[in-house]
Amino acid sequence: KWFNKNATVTITPVLKYAGNRETTGTAYSYQGENVSGNRITIPHKRGGNFTMTFKFPYQPEMQSSELFLRFDGRIKQKQSSLPDVKVADGVIATSALASVATTTPSVADDGFQRIIKQAQEANILFVIQQAELRQSELNKQDMSAWKKRVREAFNDPKQNVDVEISAYASPDGGAQLNDKLAAQREKNTSKYLENELRKQSINTDINARYTAQDWEGFR
Repeated sequence: KWFNKNATVTITPVLKYAGNRETTGTAYSYQGENVSGNRITIPHKRGGNFTMTFKFPYQPEMQSSELFLRFDGRIKQKQSSLPDVKVADGVIATSALASVATTTPSVADDGFQRIIKQAQEANILFVIQQAELRQSELNKQDMSAWKKRVREAFNDPKQNVDVEISAYASPDGGAQLNDKLAAQREKNTSKYLENELRKQSINTDINARYTAQDWEGFR
């Protein structure tokens, strides 16, 4: 049985919130087929669907609240005792959280950067007035870390890889000697890194330059 033919029920929405307070909304009344009245009639066998629409005057304390339905059920003159039934948590009060009428807007930079540049450096030291790459330099920890970082960045579709080489010669010889020495160091280093990147199938350009007499580094 979906609804007793001799029953009536009044359903009242009740919003309960802090301090044991509650606010009631518009009540809706329903009746069985044998009851006379102006309530909404629910067929005995097939039951029925109905919609309840109601509003509560908002108060800030209602942000933490619970919605219940309260039933006043009767069969003829006999009242049925039914507990309140919880149907939802809280209210939608987004519009009350911030308002230009009650809140002073503040503007601040969001810190967004479309491109964030990061650098991973490694130093290769040369014997004085020589341009040969020493294995002890190529096996250093900072070189291993550099290769690992380049590989990770290249394999990440959100990152781009730029490789730069800066070669120097100390100004302890003549300008002509130092120019030739710095250029050869840049050439040897570029060739080495090209081979290393190729081994790992990393396709990226290498930007190389040299400084013939590194007075800043000499100091």
